[in-house]
Amino acid sequence: MSLKETKTQLFEVRGTGQSWLALVYSLYIKEINSDEKFLTMALSELHNSGEIDVVQLLSGVKKISVDYDFFTLLHVLGDVLPTVTASVEDTLNCLVYLMRQAGRDLAINGIYGAFQRYCGLDSERPEKSIKFILGQNDLDAYTPFISSSLLAMHSDNANAAIQTAKDLISHENVALRNQIYFTLGKLDVDDPKTLWELLITN
Repeated sequence: MSLKETKTQLFEVRGTGQSWLALVYSLYIKEINSDEKFLTMALSELHNSGEIDVVQLLSGVKKISVDYDFFTLLHVLGDVLPTVTASVEDTLNCLVYLMRQAGRDLAINGIYGAFQRYCGLDSERPEKSIKFILGQNDLDAYTPFISSSLLAMHSDNANAAIQTAKDLISHENVALRNQIYFTLGKLDVDDPKTLWELLITN
């Protein structure tokens, strides 16, 4: 199936909710044993042209369905997320919804890397993401994405990332503080002394 044919199928079924998700799942499964890989590109192009809203449609994924596999669609989202021009707010709301659906299943972990790559493609996204997360009433649900945001910020502006970590390391929310400590251990810095000073003074 060509890119054009893939886009046509996805566009024609776009308003059918669960049937659209079933189609995405079916196309992904067909591509596994094929040399032709067009699904990610088709989803990205349709989204970025405004013909469909991939993030909104994937926000309707249900963990228990007879039409598709939840975790396969998580993988699809992980592939397409870094390539779409979705807003930070819509993206985070979608990811938190999916994280709640997944529960404690470790398969959700791939989403964090996808979100980091998504943030890394626009220098404003990490800061917008952190600001949006900090503004949530249910802060615990959103804090797992603080690390992805900081790591993406660090790749573009190491000083800004370290300063943001410094500002947040004493935050009253325990889950958020834990994310900051976790992130500090993953930052690639020339002078580890800077990070050590943050740790011993908080």
